[in-house]
Amino acid sequence: MKTKFFLVCAMFLLMVLFASISWNYVASGNSDHKNHSILNQGKPDPKVDGSRNPELIPDVAAYEILFRMLSSSTPEAKKEQRKSAYLRVSGFNEAEAAAISNAAHEYKRLIEPLDTAADNIKNVHWPNSSQQAMDQLAQLEAQKEGIINNIATGLKNQLSNYNPSKFSKHLTDDIKRKTKGFASGLPLKKVSGIRQRFSNLFAASAQSCDANTYVYSSTVVDMPGLAVYANGSWSMPYNNCNHVITLSTTLQGAGSASGGDGAYFNLDVGSYFVDGYFLSTTSADAFCPVANANSYAGSNSSDATVEPFVQVVRLYANNANVNPNVAVTLTAEVKASETASGAVSVQFGISSNPSPITFTDTFPRSASGTLSNYAVTLQTIAAPPASATKKGPVIFYAGLSAVPVGTVANGNALNTTVCWGPGPGSSCPIE
Repeated sequence: MKTKFFLVCAMFLLMVLFASISWNYVASGNSDHKNHSILNQGKPDPKVDGSRNPELIPDVAAYEILFRMLSSSTPEAKKEQRKSAYLRVSGFNEAEAAAISNAAHEYKRLIEPLDTAADNIKNVHWPNSSQQAMDQLAQLEAQKEGIINNIATGLKNQLSNYNPSKFSKHLTDDIKRKTKGFASGLPLKKVSGIRQRFSNLFAASAQSCDANTYVYSSTVVDMPGLAVYANGSWSMPYNNCNHVITLSTTLQGAGSASGGDGAYFNLDVGSYFVDGYFLSTTSADAFCPVANANSYAGSNSSDATVEPFVQVVRLYANNANVNPNVAVTLTAEVKASETASGAVSVQFGISSNPSPITFTDTFPRSASGTLSNYAVTLQTIAAPPASATKKGPVIFYAGLSAVPVGTVANGNALNTTVCWGPGPGSSCPIE
């Protein structure tokens, strides 16, 4: 009996020694981060997928995702344009967008002290947190949720003066459906010795960290701005096991871009526009400075397609000042996206005409050119008759009236102004 007992004990010790060696190998060199813990190897599937069950994403998490995204201070090119495009493409007018942005900045102002307090607690107690520390974090989380809900209630009351259902619909259809929730575990503190390693392993495994880290991803096509934006954001309760969250966002398609909580790609690449499929991915990394360890907090992706399109990009006149019987030539430059090809027509016209100037061609007229993935120019000629006596500014316009099948017209008609009668200079009074 004793022999069997000693054999069992020996086998157990060998298993412990082997596990310790294996763990040390993984933690010290077999990952991107040397201090990655064994609990964080691999990338687990989300516990909650908002695209399937948006009702499982808490309202307070959705509010925080939106407010954090719009109040982010991460250095980034085109950051303010990205935020403005997000709200505009989401269907909010200027007044609504201003109200939402103000609420986001109020969130940032009120939450920052709580963020600092939660970090201080985790900096002292992580990775071996006590129940007292978790209780303190839970109290801070209750304060944070109260602040977020109060801001959201005030915002909804303010937006009720416009369209009360628009914000709630956006919260469900955009924020929640593009959010995923991930479970987290405490990282292991890197210490020496088998006993210490396994003591930390069991302590970390025993922690109760059921709260999710929510990761958001959206891809926004801003056609007026000729840009594609990737947006990333996150929400995490203070009593979640994760510590310092850092986002990395990539945007891939006909071109690529990367950043922290956002990325930007310009559709205008010179002689043509870019169209096609774009995929953005936001990954959240949790870093515990006490344990000196990184862990996977979650990732999420979204996509969008830029349809082939054509746009009048420039309209100009060869003469800034026009006299009787002196013709003015109007030139409209048209540019197409990468996969657009076919016939295009431009409608020329006059929206303000005190002279009156008339087109020498049939008025109004359409000019056609053939697109082959490059810019084309179309021209028409107009002139004032010798009998014209009234003088002043004349405003011409040019816009698309026909585009190839499968292609959309982008942008409004462009205007250009010439001055009939008075001499050169910026002043062109009607006489």
